[in-house]
Amino acid sequence: MKIFINYFLVICLITCLFMTVATANYNQNTFLYGNKEITIIDNSLDYAMMKSIADYIANDNLQDNGNTTYAIGCLLTHDIAQSAALQVDHCVYDTAPRCVETQYIVTYCTRGCGYMEKEVVYEEWIFCCE
Repeated sequence: MKIFINYFLVICLITCLFMTVATANYNQNTFLYGNKEITIIDNSLDYAMMKSIADYIANDNLQDNGNTTYAIGCLLTHDIAQSAALQVDHCVYDTAPRCVETQYIVTYCTRGCGYMEKEVVYEEWIFCCE
């Protein structure tokens, strides 16, 4: 009986640890801006880059106007990388479905010059909030 209880406790402990790691990873990639929830799908980025991508997506007033800033390393060309991001706008409509989910592909320069462009992959209404 003691062996059974020990195995049960070990399984519960391992399950709790996995849930904690999964929750911590989710919270690190998710940023909240009022009723907007932005999740960066790429886990290889550092927190600062994920935050700047989320800020870029959340600020709709900063439109892509084609202006490019260059760091010293970007005089000739940018070092381009892409990442996927998911934005959920909660309680947009009065009737169901109330929320809007938008997926973006964000193109950015890895040299830190601030160059970013976003492209909408899809946008759909979802049943999220009651």
